[in-house]
Amino acid sequence: MSLAAVSKHVRVLADAGLLTSSREGRIHWCRFEVGALTQVRASIDQLATFWEKRLDALEQVLVSDTAARRGRKKR
Repeated sequence: MSLAAVSKHVRVLADAGLLTSSREGRIHWCRFEVGALTQVRASIDQLATFWEKRLDALEQVLVSDTAARRGRKKR
C-alpha cells in the first residue's frame, strides 16, 4: 500500500472521529479513539437487532404464506 493511500485512510478515520494523529518531526503518531469505537459498536448492535427482528418477521410471513398455499393446493 502506498504512503498516499495510507494517508488517505488515516484522514478518513480521523474525519470520522475514530482516531487522532499527531506529528513529531518526521514521525506521525496515530491513536484509535476507543470511545468512538464503542459508539460505533453500539450503533451496529442496534442495527443488527432491528434487522434481526424484521427478518424474523419476514420469515414468519413467508412460512405461513407457503403453508397456506400448500393447503389450498391439496383441496
